[in-house]
Amino acid sequence: MVKTKPWAVLLALSLLVPAGAGAQSDGERKERKERSERPFYPGHELRVGVGIHPVLNGDYYEFWSTARLDAWLADREKYSFGALRTTGALTVAYGYRFRRWLEAGATLSYARFWRDSYVRLTGASAGELRDNYLAVTPYARFTWLDRRWVKLYSQTGIGIGAGFGHDDSFGRERTKLRDWYPTLQLTPIGVAVGRKVYGYADMSISNIGWFHLGIGYRFNYE
Repeated sequence: MVKTKPWAVLLALSLLVPAGAGAQSDGERKERKERSERPFYPGHELRVGVGIHPVLNGDYYEFWSTARLDAWLADREKYSFGALRTTGALTVAYGYRFRRWLEAGATLSYARFWRDSYVRLTGASAGELRDNYLAVTPYARFTWLDRRWVKLYSQTGIGIGAGFGHDDSFGRERTKLRDWYPTLQLTPIGVAVGRKVYGYADMSISNIGWFHLGIGYRFNYE
């Protein structure tokens, strides 16, 4: 049996490690060079999406405010609620790419909530809540990872919204709901996958939903 001397093994490893490190370094340099040489295409973008559980103005939460909750507790033996249903936040966004890392634009969003109430003994209708929200929110989007097929970004925006609808739950007199409110979009992280046509998903604290996803199209993009 041929014996391998320890110093020979160490020598071989010492030669292999720098070679591997050099190859990795060359690969990283090549990737950085390709990224810096890749042209930037300023241009327009359009997106459509849907958001889950949008954060809206006080009218939505007022449905469970102290006054309304007390009224419901007082009538709980007589009335019952159906499920609170919603369309989610339906969105259309337009943006313009000013820099590789910067996009600015605006989002138009719409959300609808509705809930019916019933007479417990008979099941007859005892009124309804119908609430609609329409908002326009200018935003700035910051891309902090830019690859050919994948982009990671954060987004922030502030705008204005309008709420309108009516409420005559528990058989009470119908009340019209009208309100103006500020909107806020805080998106710590989002991902877009694709080139001209792409899909995206992000997590937000905003009027477009806690979780928002959709498809987009980039004009003047290769």
